[in-house]
Parts: sequence; structure tokens; C-alpha cells
Amino acid sequence: MIWRQHQKGGDNSQNIQAAIANFGLGYDDVLSVVSNYVESALERYSADAFAEARRRVEELTINYLQKIRDEAPETLINVREPAVQAALLDAQTAYAKSGDASLGKVLVTLLASRTKSADRNIQQLALSAAISSVDKMSTTHLNLCSAHFFASTVIAAGLKVPDELYLFLKATTGPFVENLEASPSDLSYLLDVGAVKADVVNEMKLITEYFKRYPGLFCGGVTADRVPHFDWHVKQGNVAPSQRSAGLYQVTSANLDDLAVRLNGSQHEEDLGVLSSLLLENPMSEEAAFLEMSDKIAGFREFSDLWERRNGLRGFTLTVTGLAVAHAHAQAVLGRRLFFADLETWIA
Repeated sequence: MIWRQHQKGGDNSQNIQAAIANFGLGYDDVLSVVSNYVESALERYSADAFAEARRRVEELTINYLQKIRDEAPETLINVREPAVQAALLDAQTAYAKSGDASLGKVLVTLLASRTKSADRNIQQLALSAAISSVDKMSTTHLNLCSAHFFASTVIAAGLKVPDELYLFLKATTGPFVENLEASPSDLSYLLDVGAVKADVVNEMKLITEYFKRYPGLFCGGVTADRVPHFDWHVKQGNVAPSQRSAGLYQVTSANLDDLAVRLNGSQHEEDLGVLSSLLLENPMSEEAAFLEMSDKIAGFREFSDLWERRNGLRGFTLTVTGLAVAHAHAQAVLGRRLFFADLETWIA
């Protein structure tokens, strides 16, 4: 998505009209929402503040239309629904007050997802709540949500070797954890705005989160005699020499789900049970894994400290609203080419 920046001052109504006309979308419905907000909510501002707030509202609307046109132009008809209009007005209010480009991208991402359905289901309710919540968040708070999301919730599929995990984490987690600083008050504030909830039973270290989701990538290797139909699995690429221990072998799947996909319908599908147990054998120490990840991913050591300190991130779980915020911020920062999973993967 191209985030357009317009000049201050002036009346950009013609820009919106041209955009809507060019997109071939529901002009009257969208323009009426914009006009209603401008006329009812901005008129109390001073002349200079009015002009700037109106510019921001129109900028947000044009970028919203651009995203809808690129992703699902047929869904703009849903803007006629009161709930969708309410979400649009909330987003316009937030951006009129802030003007922060990062916030604008998140709002546009949330709005586009909200517009795709007029149904009153849990996903749409979460998106509407997220639009209201991000109005109260700084970039630090948004980064905390997305960093927590990738550390505790997202599972990358199809990883075969450790370096693939590190490439994934550098690309997806790195932008949120590098140079991330947050005070205890920042974490408490996320609780206040409904993005997280207290999780007093979660005492898991950050590195343990990754061991739990990708056990096969932290395996130190097993001997060939432990692998049934060894030659066949090597030929199929299901087993390969260990990258951690010379003379040993590893199952080339990160976890049970990936292994099940690889073996499904194959000649030796019955080996799933044995091979899955090998994913858990001879694990490297958490201390060694932590050092390795700290070396590979900028900001990981500092993020781990933030996670594990007293009243740190591990004491919180993302709420449904927080998941919607984290997902939208991740897509706004990373782009759909890099992070294309839809929100329904986690909220359905």
C-alpha cells in the first residue's frame, strides 16, 4: 500500500472524489461518512486545526480506499452498514487527533479487515474494539503487542532447519524487538486499554516458548539406528545429517504438525509416532539455544529480559482485541507479502 502524504491546508474533497471515482467504488456512501464526520466533529476546532484535521481525515480515507481497491473492492458495499460506519468514524477520529503515519497504517489495515464483512461475529467485534484501542496506544505499545504475538502465538509452518527459523524471526520479530524499550507502566497500560490480560500461571521463559513450538529445530541429533526405514526417509528428505552434532541425524521438521503433513499419505506414514518422539530427543540446552538466538536476532537478549523480568511480558496474555491489534500492526509494518496470514487463523 502506498501511504500518501498530502500538503497541509486546503480542501482535499476533490482528491477523495477522484479516488472513489477511479476505484469504481461506493462513492456516495463513503463520501457521506467523511462529510458527516468533518461537519459534525471538526467544526469546533479553530480554523488552522480544522484544516489540518480535515486533511488527516481525507488522507486516511484515501489510503483506506486504496487498500480496499487492492485487496477486496467488492466489500466496500459493507460501508453502508452502521457498524462499519461507526468503525470508520472511530478511525477518522483517532487519526484526526494524531496524524501519526504509523498509527494511520494500522487503522487502515484494521478498517480494511473490518469492511470485509458486515456480520456481527467475534472477529468483527474484535476489529472494532481494536480500532478504538489503538487510538490510545503509542508505537511502543503497538510494538509490544506484535512482539508478544510472534513470541507466544504465531507458528511458522514448514521450517526444516534452525537457520530457516532465524531467517523467519529476523524478518518478522526483529522489527518489533530491536531497540524496544518499555517500562512497567507501559505493560500495565496495555492492561488498561484491554490489549492484554494478566496470566499469573505463565512462568515460561522466552526461549522455552520457542522450544515448545519448534522442538525439532533444537534437537541435538540422534543415531541412524533410531530411525525406522532410515534410507527411505533420508531419500525423501524427512531425515538429514544433524547441523548440530557430527555423525548424528535429525528429523527435518520443526514440530509434530509439520511432520504429519510431510508423512501424510506416504509409503511409511506409520512412522509418524516414532519420528515425532525423535523430535524431542537430545535437545540442546536452553542456555545454548538462548546464546544462539541472541547472536542471530538483534534485540532478542533485551526482549528476553523484558519478557522475564518481574511483572514482565510473560505475566500477560494477548486478549482477542490485543490479537487484532498485534496482527494489524504486524501486517502494516511487514506487508502482506511477508506476513500474509489472515486474522481468522487466530480469531474465528
